[in-house]
Formats: sequence, C-alpha cells, structure tokens
Amino acid sequence: MSLGFVITVNRPQNREPVVYARSASIQLKRLPGYAYFVVNLKRFDKVHLGLGIRSYRNKITVNRTDENSLAAFAYLVGDSILDVNCERITDVQLLQKRLIESLVKYGACNTVVERPESAIAIHNTRVMSNFLSSTCTTDPSMPGDVICIAQREIVRHKANQSKTIPKSVYRHVEPAKDFNGMLFLFL
Repeated sequence: MSLGFVITVNRPQNREPVVYARSASIQLKRLPGYAYFVVNLKRFDKVHLGLGIRSYRNKITVNRTDENSLAAFAYLVGDSILDVNCERITDVQLLQKRLIESLVKYGACNTVVERPESAIAIHNTRVMSNFLSSTCTTDPSMPGDVICIAQREIVRHKANQSKTIPKSVYRHVEPAKDFNGMLFLFL
C-alpha cells in the first residue's frame, strides 16, 4: 500500500526578477525588508486596468485594485510602482499615461514593483497608506465671508503700512543685587 500526496506550487506567471541592467537604468536602491520584481501586464479585451494609485514623496503607491481587473492579478495594496517599460516614474499622471499608451499600442507593458515583506516594512506601508487615505488631495473651498474679511484686512494693512512706525518691543533690564550678592531681575 503506497501513500501519496500531491503538492501544487502556484507561481505567478507575470512576475520575474529585476535584472541588473534595468536596476542600473532606473537607479534602483533596494531597501531591506522589500522585494523587487518586474510585473508583466498583458491587455485582454473587455478587462479594464482597475488601478488606484497615489503619490507621496516621489513614490507612487497602489491604494486600490478593482476586482477582476488587470491590476488585481499584478499588484497588492501597498506596492510601489517604480518604473514603466524601463522609464523611472515619480508622477501619477505620467504613470497612468505610460501604462495606457503601452497597453493600447503594444497590448502589454511591464513595471518594476517594490513590495514590503518584513514586518517593519509592512507596518511602515500601512502607516503611510492610512496617512494617504486620511489626507485630501485638494484643499477645501474657502467660504465667501472669509475671503471678504481677508481682502478687507489686506486693504486696511496696506493703507496703514506707511503711517505706522514700528515700535521696539525690546526692554533693557538692569540686574539688581540684594545684600547677599545674589542677582535678581525685575521685570
């Protein structure tokens, strides 16, 4: 009687290691606790890209992937996309443009991905992700009454600017000595 078992190894087919020439061309600085690899994206009819990204300190981070999209099978939330087709990218709009151009023109593209693996790297990525999700990308609109008050105060300040002479706030204080020779300051 023989006992047998089957081991299934699932390797992503769209990933490969970053070769030295590509690392050098994009000036890749490998950080401890992160994995670096190339993701190959291939366009399929009726499958959208489905990638949500944000930029922070010249690093583009994945913050969302749509279900059953190209991005869902390539990226995880927290991954940083460092380049597109061997071109270093630090701007969200440029990344979107290069991805779409390549997918439409050639039907494929590839990106270098930085993925956190160690506990510290994962924690840092979560902290950054929480920070990015809590901050607005645009400033809130300014209420009209606040704008009127600010404009009125600017006019008043400019009108009085030539009339007022700055007054010194510095006051010289002489130290006083008591009978034991100790110094005291009186304000």
